[in-house]
Amino acid sequence: MTDRPTPRRARRRPAAATLTLLGAALLSPPMCAQAPSDAERMAMVTAARDFNACMRQAVVARAGDPEARSDVRRLLDAAATQCEHVLEQERARLSAAGVDPDLIAGFVRRTRDQSLRRLLPEVLANQAAGR
Repeated sequence: MTDRPTPRRARRRPAAATLTLLGAALLSPPMCAQAPSDAERMAMVTAARDFNACMRQAVVARAGDPEARSDVRRLLDAAATQCEHVLEQERARLSAAGVDPDLIAGFVRRTRDQSLRRLLPEVLANQAAGR
């Protein structure tokens, strides 16, 4: 027999394990929120299309107003305010379906921003052409 010392057992670090589990829990998405299903995604696309159509109609309806023509930002802001109900309906529907609130907020923000970015050059071109 050899006189080797017996190996020491590795000490467990319960605090480190607890912190690791706590960190993983904080980084993981909440269990109650879910991603939208395929049907919900299609409804989101439809809502975005409806919002874009509403924005275009609102801009055309206000294009004859001289006050609105003087400031393009006001024109687009007024159109966005007028059409906000489309996005609010979709927000309520997705919230009721249990979709992640951050995803809903991102969808609403992205849809509004994309619509404004698409319409701005058109409105400026029409304004420059005198239409």
